[in-house]
Amino acid sequence: MLIDPSTGTASAGFKLDSMDLYGTQLASENEKGGVSTGELGSQKMEQADLPVGPMMSMEAAAFSPDGHFLAYSSKARSSIWDLNTAKRVALMRPFREVRFDDQNVMHAQYQQANRKPGANFQVDLKTGKATEAAKYAIDQFQRSDVLVTFQPQEKSGSIDSNVILQVADQATGAQLWTRRYPHATPIVRGADDSSLVLFTDLRDDTALDDAKHAGAKLVKSSDTKSAWISQGLLIEIVDSHTGELKRAIQVPALPGSGEVWRNVALYGGYVVVRGISNNSVIYRLSDGARTGAFWGRSIAGDSTLGLIAATNNDQETILYDAATGKEVKRVTLDQFPRAARFIPAKNALLVLTASQSVYTIDLPGSGHAVVAQAK
Repeated sequence: MLIDPSTGTASAGFKLDSMDLYGTQLASENEKGGVSTGELGSQKMEQADLPVGPMMSMEAAAFSPDGHFLAYSSKARSSIWDLNTAKRVALMRPFREVRFDDQNVMHAQYQQANRKPGANFQVDLKTGKATEAAKYAIDQFQRSDVLVTFQPQEKSGSIDSNVILQVADQATGAQLWTRRYPHATPIVRGADDSSLVLFTDLRDDTALDDAKHAGAKLVKSSDTKSAWISQGLLIEIVDSHTGELKRAIQVPALPGSGEVWRNVALYGGYVVVRGISNNSVIYRLSDGARTGAFWGRSIAGDSTLGLIAATNNDQETILYDAATGKEVKRVTLDQFPRAARFIPAKNALLVLTASQSVYTIDLPGSGHAVVAQAK
């Protein structure tokens, strides 16, 4: 707001933070990321676009399952692209989570921004119709196709222990299931197949209790023959709508000060565990077998194709055979890979880079990577 300090009167308001005055000449950021200039109070402002620079960070991004649409967000604004026509169809306020269902409906959590409250929205990109979903709460996060809340049971408000995990329907907000964690709270990640991935340090009471109740659904893995490393993670794959345990796997992972960098990604019948030393290991869910390892982090996977996509250096994308861990293809891109998805129907991997370019990488045996679609 512009306020006269002598009277306290507000004369103008701005949706975005960046603005300046020189006399009565105004310059301000506009919603497209450019600059608007003109006389203060004028209805006609000159618009200047700014060159697109590399995205230094990404809040959330997703490709639709058929590769038709792409949605991504920085901290300031989000974009939706039609990749078939290479045209941007929407430029909006930022979201913190996004996914597409099989009907090309986009489900996104829009943060409070540009003087608008936070909201959960479903956008049908075939018709352009946007529908508000469950009521937005800042402490409720979209994971897979549900909303997840960690409800502390003590006045301290800590989510490290004594927490109830609450899972709600994304469309209605109706509670689907809950689970209490008297000890350490697991980290929760989403997956593409209506599953949630929960993982906890093996040494914690939470992992010990859950492993006892997993029964035949629990498998163990090891990085050395006939040897089990007691330090590691318990990974649980549960149905997002019922909380039913599908599979649990114990994997070795050394502790250390960099534990916050640990992550687990589920790709159908495989999980990829990223360790504290920028090392990633592929495990087969059915029997816990360690099938391969690589440096860097995974950015996409498809168990039907049997491929894992990863990146380690600034501009590279590497494809690995999930069953053997062998490298099958390496491609150099123009910038950091920010998001990726395998599109089996097109026999391709789509990769969004920090330059806001989309690359189409043909899968092994079908050609070479080519720059395509959106920029």
